[in-house]
Amino acid sequence: MSKKPMTSWNGATDDVEIRYRNLNEKSDDTQYTGSCMAGKKGLIVKILLLVVIFVVGLLIGYVIRRQVHDTIVQKSSSVISKSACPGDQTGGKSDKKIKDYDADIARKARDLINADSIRQWLKSVANLKRRGAHFASTGIGNQVADIFAKHLRDNNFDKVNVKKYYVQLSEPNWGDVNYVKLVNNNTIKFDAPSTKRGGNRRVDLHPYVVNSKNGTASGKLVYANYGSKEDIQFLRKNHIPRCGKDVIIMMRLYGGHELSQKLSNLLNSCSRTKMPGGIILFPDIVDVNANHTYKNGTWWMDETIAPSVVLRHASSHLWGDPNTPFRPATEFAYADNIYSVDIPNIVMQTVSFKDAQFLMKDMNGTNAPPNFIGGLNIDYKLGPGYSNSSERSGWTVKMKTSNIIINQKEIRNIIGIMRGSVEPDRYVVIGTHHDSLTTGAVDPGTGLAVAMELARIIGSLVKEGTWRPRRSIIFASWDASEYGAYGSQEWIEDHLVELYGKMVTYINLADAITGNQTFHVQANLLLNELIYNVTKLVPCHQHGHQEMSVFQQWTNNQPHYVKANLLGHLMETPGGANYVDSEAFSKRVLIPVMDLHYTFSKVKYPHLKHYPVFHTPQDTYEYIEKFIDRDLKAHQTLSQITIELIMRLADSLILPFDCHTYVSALQYALKNLINSHRDYLEKHLKIDSLKDAIVNLTETNKEFRNAYKSKSIASFSNIEARHINTKLLDAFRYLLVTQKTDSILAYSHSNGGAHFAVFDKLIKSGNSLGTKRHLASLIQWLRVAAGILGRHEMSIL
Repeated sequence: MSKKPMTSWNGATDDVEIRYRNLNEKSDDTQYTGSCMAGKKGLIVKILLLVVIFVVGLLIGYVIRRQVHDTIVQKSSSVISKSACPGDQTGGKSDKKIKDYDADIARKARDLINADSIRQWLKSVANLKRRGAHFASTGIGNQVADIFAKHLRDNNFDKVNVKKYYVQLSEPNWGDVNYVKLVNNNTIKFDAPSTKRGGNRRVDLHPYVVNSKNGTASGKLVYANYGSKEDIQFLRKNHIPRCGKDVIIMMRLYGGHELSQKLSNLLNSCSRTKMPGGIILFPDIVDVNANHTYKNGTWWMDETIAPSVVLRHASSHLWGDPNTPFRPATEFAYADNIYSVDIPNIVMQTVSFKDAQFLMKDMNGTNAPPNFIGGLNIDYKLGPGYSNSSERSGWTVKMKTSNIIINQKEIRNIIGIMRGSVEPDRYVVIGTHHDSLTTGAVDPGTGLAVAMELARIIGSLVKEGTWRPRRSIIFASWDASEYGAYGSQEWIEDHLVELYGKMVTYINLADAITGNQTFHVQANLLLNELIYNVTKLVPCHQHGHQEMSVFQQWTNNQPHYVKANLLGHLMETPGGANYVDSEAFSKRVLIPVMDLHYTFSKVKYPHLKHYPVFHTPQDTYEYIEKFIDRDLKAHQTLSQITIELIMRLADSLILPFDCHTYVSALQYALKNLINSHRDYLEKHLKIDSLKDAIVNLTETNKEFRNAYKSKSIASFSNIEARHINTKLLDAFRYLLVTQKTDSILAYSHSNGGAHFAVFDKLIKSGNSLGTKRHLASLIQWLRVAAGILGRHEMSIL
C-alpha cells in the first residue's frame, strides 16, 4: 500500500520531521480542509449555487433575447414577412390586422397605368419581330422571352425562372418550296404567288400549315365550304366526290369549327384507304374582311397575303406535347417520338383569297347552295374539276408542302412570382405567350405589353413597402402556345400537384388588343359579379364617351341582352376550339379562368372570328398604331381592368366568386333543357332527381353565402377565411368541368344563354345510354358540390 510523506516544522528548534502515512488512513487535518463543502451541508450548498447560476443565466438570456427581438421587429416593421404560414393569424404582422382588399391601393395602382410606358414595352417586342417571325424556341422568340424575364427581375419579383421543356414541333423547311399550281399537260398555267418564298417577301414569313404532312398531291378541285358536318353531309348526299388521292378539297379557313375539327368532319366521311390527296385553305373575304376590299389606309387583310395556320393535334388541348401525354416533357422524360397518329397523311397549304378566287373560277358541277357562297367574285360551284366548256377543261391542281418535324426541341417558359404575405401557397396566375407564326405585334405583342405594364405597377408598389399581395401573384410567358398551348400544358403537368387546390384563377392576356370598340371577355360564370363590378369602376377610353364606364360601353354593344334582361350572359365560355392557354388551366387544374380583350364590335362585324390580319405579315406595330389603338388608350383601359381584377383576387379575404350567378345559370339551363326537349324527356327520361339536385344546391349555396356575407371582415380569422375559400374552390371544381373535356354549363350569344352543353349534345344525337349515364353523373356532381358547401366538414358525412 502506498504511503504519503507528511512534514512538520518546529519553529523553536528549527527541526523538520518527515512522517509517512497510509493514504487510506484518516487525518485529523481533514476536518478543517473544505469542511464547508463536506457532507450533506456541502451538497446543499452546491445545489443552491447551481440554482442561482441557472436563474441568473435565464434572466440574462431573457434580457438579451428581448433586445434582439425588438431590434428585428423595428427593422422589419415596414416589410411583410415572406415566411408567414398559410392561415397564420397575424399573416406575418405583429398587429394581427386581417389583410383584405384595399380600394385605395387598388385606385393608386390603376392611376399608375401609363400609355407611354405600354408603348415602350410594345415597341421593345415589336422591334425584334421586325427581324422575322418568332416561332417557338427560335432565336427571336427566345430574345422576346429574355426581355420579359429581365423586366420581371428589374421590377422586384421575388423569383424569376426559365422553365425548359422538350417537345415535338413542326417548322417550315426553308430549303424547299411549297406551291399550289394549275397544270395542263405538264404546262404550268398558274403558280399561286401567295405561297412563294423569297423575292420581295422574307423567307420566314412564308405561309404554312403547322403539322401538315410533307408530300405532293394532284387532282380535281372540290369545294367543301367551311368543312362542317352539315357541309360534308351535303356533298355526300349530292354525290360530290370527297375522297381519293385524285381529289383536292378547297375549304374556307375561318368560320365554323377549328381546323382539326374541319379535318375530322371530312375524314369521317372517307375510308382510311381512300383519303383526299390534299386540302387548300383560304380566308374568304366575307370571313376576314366583312366583304371589304383591302385598300391602303384600312385595317383589312391584303388580298394577296395568305395566313399561316396550325393544325393542332386532336388531343393537344389535353396533354400538350404529343410525345409525352399526361407527363411533363422534361429533359429526362421518355418521349414516344411518334409523328402524331391523329394527323392523317394529307398535304395542306393556305393561299390568299385572291389566289383562291383564281383557283375556283370556272369550276365544274352544280351550283353551291346559298350558305356555301362567300365573297369571292365568282360563281360558286362544287366541282369536281373545271367546266368542260371553259379553257380550263382538263386542268388539274398540283400542290406540295415541305415541313420539318423536330422531336424534343427545347422550348422556354418564363415564370416570375411575387410571393404572398399571408397565403403564399395560393396563386393568381397571369399569362401570355411570346411565340408567333408571323411578326406577331397584336398576337402576342399586345398581351406581352399589358403584362409588362402590370408587372411594373405591382413591382413598384412592393418596392415602396406599403403593399404586398395577400396571395402570391405569378406572371408567365409561355412558349409554343400557338401549337396547342404546349408551354402552359407542360408547366401544368410539371406542377399539377402544387397547382391543384392551391391555384385561385388564371387570367389570359394573349392578343389582348384586337380592336378599340368594346371590352370582351370569355370567363367562367363564377367570375361574373367580379368582372361586372370592375368594368363598372373603370371609365371608357373612347373620345366623347369618357363619362361612360367600360361596363356601359360593353352593354351598349350587346343591346339584345340588355333588352332581354340577360346581362348574366354577356360573357362566353372560355377556350372552346381555340385551345388557348386558359383552357389548359380550366380543364386540367379545374379553376375559373378568364380571357380578357379589347376588340372590335361583334354587333358591327358578326362574321369576323379574328382581327383581319391574324397570323399574317401585316400584323405589325404600325398596324396597331394606325388601325387599332393609335394612342394606346385601349391598352391602358384593359390594363386598368386587369390590375383591379388581380388585386381583388390576390387580396380579398374571401375570394370574390359569384356562386349565386352560377346557381341561377343552372336553373336557367334546366328551363332551356325542358323547353328544348320536352317530348323526349316526357317519353324517355325522368329528370326529377336533377331538379331536386339543383334545388338542393340552390338552398345550400344560399345558406353558405348568407353565413359568411353576414359577418364583418374584422370578425374573421385567416384560418376561417381560408376554410371558406377552400370550400368555394372545391365545390365549384365539380361544376366547372366534367370528363376533362366538356363543361357542365356552356353559354354563348348565339345559343340563348346558359345550357347543359353535354346533355344537349347527347339528347340531340339520340344516344339514350349515354344520356342516362351523363344524367346520373350530373346529379352526383351537383350533390357533391352541395355537400361541400354544407355545414359538414366533409361532403361524405
